[in-house]
Amino acid sequence: MTTKRAVDVVPGDRIRLASGRELSVTRIEHDFLGVDNLVCFVEDTQQCWFAHAVFVTDDVVTVSPAAPLDTQSHIR
Repeated sequence: MTTKRAVDVVPGDRIRLASGRELSVTRIEHDFLGVDNLVCFVEDTQQCWFAHAVFVTDDVVTVSPAAPLDTQSHIR
């Protein structure tokens, strides 16, 4: 587990909220509700839909980071 700023979270990260709930980030809504420094992490899967808003300067615990992009898979 690592801690990083909310602004540095990317889709694919699995984060732990202050409540203890874990969330797999599938989408991030920036400028949430028209507030410049508010982001909303969304988990949207067949099993679950959940959203949680945080300020971009908040610290977030990353349980597992997003898998790195495979930039070589299309090269033969």
